Amino acid sequence: MVRQCFVCEVCDTELEDNTNSAKVQGSKDRMRRFNAQMKWIRDAIRATEGIVLPGCVPPVWLSIYP
Repeated sequence: MVRQCFVCEVCDTELEDNTNSAKVQGSKDRMRRFNAQMKWIRDAIRATEGIVLPGCVPPVWLSIYP
């Protein structure tokens, strides 16, 4: 807390931001592709949010459908 930065617990050196590394960029690309592929599922779930299903009363159903 005194140094106002993140420090490695093993070697006590200041950690550097590494957002441009190939590993980070690969992870971002995989996440982007995953989100693109799952978009239709999220859209379908959002479309069903307002739907209210009727109550399930088996005795009534049994009397209607012999």
